[in-house]
Amino acid sequence: MDPLRAGGSVVALTVGVAAYRAREWVDRLLAALREQTLAPDLFEVLFIVNGPDDGTAAYVTERAPGEAFDLRVIQFTEGSNSKARNLGMWAARGDYLVWVDSDDSVSPNFLEVLLTHAKPGNVVLSAFAEVPDTSLDGVRNFDNYISRGVLKWVGRRGTLRGVRVAGSYDGGKLISTDVARTCSYRADLRTGQDVLYWTQVLIQNELEIVVPPLDEMPIYVRTVREGSASRTLDQGFAEDRLACVGALESLRAEHPGWRGVLTGIQRAQTTALGTWLRGYVDKRSEMLERIEEQSPELGGKAILNHELADTLVASYAFPPSADVSGLVVAKRMLLAGKPYDVIQNSMENARPDDPLSLKLIEPDVGTRIVVHEAPSWSRVRGIERYATRGLEALSVRHSKRGPYKNLYSRSMWAASHVLGAAYKVRYPQVRWVAEFSDPLLLDISGDKRMRSLPQSPLVQSITQAARARGFSVPDSNLWEWVEAFTYALADEVTFTNPLQRELMRTCVKDPDLVARLDEVSRIDPHPVLPSTFYSLVDSNYHLEPGKIHLGYFGIFYVSRGPGDIFQAFQKLSARTQSKFMLHIFTNQPDDTLRVVRGAGVAHCVKVNSYVPYFEFLNLASRLDWLVVADARAKAVHGVNPYIPSKYSDYKGSGSKIWALYEAGSMLSVSQADAHTELGDVDAAVSFLEELSS
Repeated sequence: MDPLRAGGSVVALTVGVAAYRAREWVDRLLAALREQTLAPDLFEVLFIVNGPDDGTAAYVTERAPGEAFDLRVIQFTEGSNSKARNLGMWAARGDYLVWVDSDDSVSPNFLEVLLTHAKPGNVVLSAFAEVPDTSLDGVRNFDNYISRGVLKWVGRRGTLRGVRVAGSYDGGKLISTDVARTCSYRADLRTGQDVLYWTQVLIQNELEIVVPPLDEMPIYVRTVREGSASRTLDQGFAEDRLACVGALESLRAEHPGWRGVLTGIQRAQTTALGTWLRGYVDKRSEMLERIEEQSPELGGKAILNHELADTLVASYAFPPSADVSGLVVAKRMLLAGKPYDVIQNSMENARPDDPLSLKLIEPDVGTRIVVHEAPSWSRVRGIERYATRGLEALSVRHSKRGPYKNLYSRSMWAASHVLGAAYKVRYPQVRWVAEFSDPLLLDISGDKRMRSLPQSPLVQSITQAARARGFSVPDSNLWEWVEAFTYALADEVTFTNPLQRELMRTCVKDPDLVARLDEVSRIDPHPVLPSTFYSLVDSNYHLEPGKIHLGYFGIFYVSRGPGDIFQAFQKLSARTQSKFMLHIFTNQPDDTLRVVRGAGVAHCVKVNSYVPYFEFLNLASRLDWLVVADARAKAVHGVNPYIPSKYSDYKGSGSKIWALYEAGSMLSVSQADAHTELGDVDAAVSFLEELSS
C-alpha cells in the first residue's frame, strides 16, 4: 500500500498538537507547517487544546479557513497531556500520526521524509535538535540524549532492543494511527507517561524502528523551556517515576523476552528519581523503601544512592570479600548512614566471599567499581593499576556531576591510600579522610618493612604534590612513602587508638610533617554494629546445655591468650574443667587441634574452622564469654599499638568479654567484663574458678 495514500482515511497523515496554554507559540508552529514540502492535501493538523482557556482554541479556529492543509481544533478544560493525546489518537483522520508540541518546530522536509519511510509495522524517527526558548533561530544543539541515540542508527533499522531512545519521548516520531490506538497514555501521570506509552506500543506490536539516511534526515526542533512538566521536580515528579517503575515491572512479567530492555528503562526512571531526590534528601529513606517495593530485583537502592552520593570510598578489599579491613570499612559507612560509591579490587583467590556481608553495604552503597587486578598487598605495579583503573572508571560520573566532595580510604591495604592520594592530587578540593588500621612501615616484630618503589608517573605525581606542601616525603620505600604522603595530603588522618598514633608518629623524620599529623589526626575506635545484625543468621552450632561456653575467634597463637587458657585448664580440677567448653574458630583448625591434644585439654576445647561473618556475630551473642587477647608487642615497640578488631564485634554481642591483655595496652583499660594479664596463668585460674562457683 502506498503510504502517501492509504485507503480508508481522509488524509495520509495527522499532525497531533497537544496544546496547553499555547497561544504565544501557535503562529510559529503553523508557519513551520506551512513550509512543509509534503503536499498540504496529504496531511491535517489537529490541535487538542486542554486546560484553562487562554484563547488558543479560538485563535486556531480563526486561522483554519486560510490554511492549505486541514486545520481542526478539539478543546476540553482539564489540563491533561495524556488525555489530550488519547483523544487526539482517536480523533485523527490520517493513516499515520506524528506528535509535535505546540512550542516546538520542524524542518521543511519533516513530514514528507517521515511519510516516505512509513509502514504499518514501523515507527520512523527524526533527528532531534534543541534551541533555547528565546528564539527558534538560535543555534540548534544536536548534542542531546535523544539525537545521540537516533543518529547512531542513521540509515538503518532496528527495534527497541537497540534503539532504546525510541521509547523515551513523544515528538518527532511517525506511527500508524491504528497501531497507536492499541495502547493509551496513563492519565494519572504528569511525567513519564510518554515512556510507558512508547515502550508498551513498541514491544506489544513488535514494531521496527526506522531512521532515515543522513542526506534526507528530517529534524524536530524542541524548545528548551524552564518550568515545563518534564523539568518540574516536585513531589508529583517522584510519584510519577515510582509509578513508571511499577508499571514497567508489570510489563516485565507480561513480556519475559524483553526483561533486559525493560530493566534498562526502569533503571533510567530510577536515575531520574535519584536526580529529584538530591533536592529532597530528607525523603531518601522513604524512596529507598518504595523503590524496592516497586521492583525488588531492580537494585533501585544502589541507583538512588549513586545519584545522591557525594562520598567516594577507596577500599581495596570490600564486601562480599570476607576481609577484616574491608568489613571495618563497610561498618564505618553503615554507621555513617550516608550514600557513597566505592572502588574495590577483586579479592578472588585471596579472600573467600561472604555474600551476606553485602547486608552491611546494601542500605547506602551506590556504584561498586570492581578493579580486576590480581590481589597483592605489596606488589607496586598491582597497586598502581588498582589506582589508575579505578580513577578511569569514574570518568562517566565526573562528566555528569563533577568530582566527589568527600573521599575515605583505609589501610591495611596500602593500595587504598594510593588511590586516595591520586584522587586528591587530581581534585584538590575533595576532603580526604584516611584511616590506618595498623602501622604499615613497622611489622608486628618491630622491624621495618622494605619494598623498593619504582618512580612511575603516578608515584612522582603524588610525591611532588606532598613535597609542594613543604614536607619531606621519602620515596624509596613503599611503606614509608604511603604513610608520609598520607600525613601530608589527607585532610584528616584517623587512627583506631592513641598508642597506634604515637608509635607511627615516632617513625616520621620531618618535624613539620609531625606537626601536621598532630593537627589533622584523630582517634576513632573500631565501629560497633547495632544488635539487629547479630540475628540476621541463626547458627545451628550446638552448645551443650549446662556448660559455661567460652569463645575465641581469630588467628590462633599458642603464645597469645588461648595458650594461657590451656594452662589454666590444666590446673583446674576435673570437676571444674567439666563445667567449661572453649570453642575456638580459627583459620588453622588442624594445627590448633594438635596443640589442644598435646595440652591434654581436648575434652574441654572444641576446635572449628572460621565461620562466615554474620554467623560469627550470631554465635558471639549466644556464647557466655568471649575471649579477646592482645598480641605481644610492647617488647618490640615500647607500647602495644594494636587492639583486636574483634573486640568491637564482641562489644555489640551482649555477651561478656574476657580480655587477656599486655600491660599498658588499650585492651588493659578496655571495658571488658574481666581482665587477666598475658602470662599470668594463676590469675586466669582464679577467674575460671570464680566463674564456675
